Amino acid sequence: MLRKPPPFARRATAPAVALAVLTAAVLPVGPAQRASAASTTTATTASAAPGGSTCRAAQDQVFAGVDEQSGDAFYTTDRAAAQSENPSARGPAVAFLASSTPRPGSRLVRQMTDPRTGLHAYAMSWRERAALVAQGFSRAGGVAFHAATAPAECLAPVHRWVGPQGQHRFAASEDEGERLASQGWRDAGAAFYAAQDTRFSIAVLPDTQEEVIGATGRFEQRTRWLVENRDHWDLRYVTHVGDVVNWDTPDHRQFEVADAAADELDAARIPFSFGIGNHDTRATCPGGSACPGDVAANQRDTRTFNAYFPPSRSTAVAGLHEAGKVDNSFHTFEAGGQEWMVLHLELWPRAGAVDWARSVVAAHPHHNVVVVTHSYLNADGSIKQDNGGYGSTSPQHLYDRLVSQYANIRLVFSGHVGTTAHRVDTGVHGNRVDSVLTAYHDRRGNPTRLVEIDTAEGWFSTGVHSPGAGEARSDGSSFTVRDVRWVR
Repeated sequence: MLRKPPPFARRATAPAVALAVLTAAVLPVGPAQRASAASTTTATTASAAPGGSTCRAAQDQVFAGVDEQSGDAFYTTDRAAAQSENPSARGPAVAFLASSTPRPGSRLVRQMTDPRTGLHAYAMSWRERAALVAQGFSRAGGVAFHAATAPAECLAPVHRWVGPQGQHRFAASEDEGERLASQGWRDAGAAFYAAQDTRFSIAVLPDTQEEVIGATGRFEQRTRWLVENRDHWDLRYVTHVGDVVNWDTPDHRQFEVADAAADELDAARIPFSFGIGNHDTRATCPGGSACPGDVAANQRDTRTFNAYFPPSRSTAVAGLHEAGKVDNSFHTFEAGGQEWMVLHLELWPRAGAVDWARSVVAAHPHHNVVVVTHSYLNADGSIKQDNGGYGSTSPQHLYDRLVSQYANIRLVFSGHVGTTAHRVDTGVHGNRVDSVLTAYHDRRGNPTRLVEIDTAEGWFSTGVHSPGAGEARSDGSSFTVRDVRWVR
């Protein structure tokens, strides 16, 4: 039976508190309990400030289910409704924070639908509703959410954008507005005021090779637990450092176990991507020994892995080094009002793969880049200096050519050896790079690293939790980093 930790009674506003609670195996609260993150003082001053009731009203996540073909958006405080309305979308994103119920200082935002096209528009007054009806939209739409009509210290203007067929989109940031403008949408001005959802989490899975042997159910238990607790952390992405399996067999049984675990994420439409370790390739034979033949060449044979986890399975995939292979790939998503990239690199990557990664990062200067590669840190936290005997380049080469060279690389996650370690480096542009080792090779548990990020307050807090045991690891894997300058 899954042990589900309770939410906070009140969400902490300081990372030190968040870290302490995580270490005690208590998890962050859901969106209904989160304080506005527009500033570090908002949560403590909102009740006393003149706009306090307005600030407290903007605490519910408003999800946007966006159809990527038509650009149409379905806004609601109900995640499931946003997901079912646009099944072709990669999954609903959090657009901003408003209210699911009437609050002082807020007004109903009514959803309207064009019965001819199925497209949506939104109205806050009878005049707006009448104008939309004249354009062919139906009055039968329901309540999308309630939003503030006046500015406050904790709120920012949200602009209404009108599409070529009269449909509406809301932009809570300048970057989002610029993207809509580039696609031919028209800015109709500020429609209401809302809070930015600046705090969210990602999950990093360590080597799971011991979890796929036999009928332990630990891998699937972990991913189901992540799905069931996604709202506690506002979980936006799940990644894996590699060695998803221990070795392959003719019946691909271990891949089948991993596949079933990933099905949980698929069904919940949580974006994820799995890295590739040496055990996921044809370099490792049953029992863990090296397979006959050229080990270096076998290391690059990832056909079975890519059959189970092809690029098409990642809803956030944005580019590949080689067609049909996720070995070297990058995946993008938006969270905390900013853009993020998860960049996967093969084990001890080929020089060409590193050069490709350099071009990708250089082309996305406004993305916060998270590098994931199987082997990077040694057990003692130092950067590995060799290629393992059968790789192409070393982790030090990866640091010298990629990690240290770009101002928007913020985090590096790896596994392969040891249990947990943390290292801090400074890139050539003066940017801080945090590298985190999470391996474990646990034969009884299912450790999971959670990384909570706050883009407004500039920090991240992380720790390792074992869902099966219902407890956090007290092994030095928990820490908080403050004064982080996230890329905007």
